[in-house]
Amino acid sequence: MSILKKVLVVFLAINALMQIGMGIMMLVNFEEVATSMLGLNYSEDMSKLGLTLGMNVLFLGMVVILSIYWIFKRNRSGVSLAMLFGLYVVIAGIVSFSQGVSEGITMDVPRGIIILVMGYFVQRQDKANI
Repeated sequence: MSILKKVLVVFLAINALMQIGMGIMMLVNFEEVATSMLGLNYSEDMSKLGLTLGMNVLFLGMVVILSIYWIFKRNRSGVSLAMLFGLYVVIAGIVSFSQGVSEGITMDVPRGIIILVMGYFVQRQDKANI
């Protein structure tokens, strides 16, 4: 496995941990997440939203873990899945920024772009080694 591919896997693993951690936080205590992290006024009606968001974020973490697994199995779809996740993070960052969340542009967009760029170069390396 090339150094670039190892760096991509480590970066993906960090992202997976972030996604899974946030998903679990949303499922366990959405009131805290809604008030402190999202800046929302929590009401009991929002508990369904917390369940839905938490499950979706947890699912994204599992998609990243699947991507890592496929990369280790030398399945080229692993890098493609990682790039798809990176694209999702970029789009989500832009959308959240358009809604007034500055972290979307400062954290999510660069994180997604890093994944996209690393994935692109890993794919190029893999094609050159065929």
